Amino acid sequence: ESDAVEAGTDQLVAVRFYVPPDADADPTDKEASTSAEVLQSHIMQIASVKKTSGSIIAEFDENKGTFLTPRGRYSIELYDSFLRMRGAKYDYKIKYDDISRLFLLPKQDDMHMAFVIALDKPIRQGQQPILNFWLARAHVTFIFCITPN
Repeated sequence: ESDAVEAGTDQLVAVRFYVPPDADADPTDKEASTSAEVLQSHIMQIASVKKTSGSIIAEFDENKGTFLTPRGRYSIELYDSFLRMRGAKYDYKIKYDDISRLFLLPKQDDMHMAFVIALDKPIRQGQQPILNFWLARAHVTFIFCITPN
């Protein structure tokens, strides 16, 4: 469920399969499922893999700022019980229960702010217990996708 792991444990992070194209399949038929799609649906069904559930409460575009740890640009999606960071190379799912502290600190240049997220359990890539996000100090408007209920 979460990308946080206990120290000293091993975790399978990714598996890649090569599925050769079906020689009998018609390449012009866009409606037909490919061999890879059939394998994926079969694995998802047998393994009872859960997809991201719930709707996004708020979304922050990757252009709003830069992460120093983990390094790179990530878009952030806030759900009701977790946040998801989507980057070009890695995706992270962090439960709100795994967050111990939040800090919003001014940078010395008076143009940027550092938003620091301290985690109880480090994220799987690099075992980093802190997420450090730099953003511009300019006024930014966000649209939240919530109803009055």
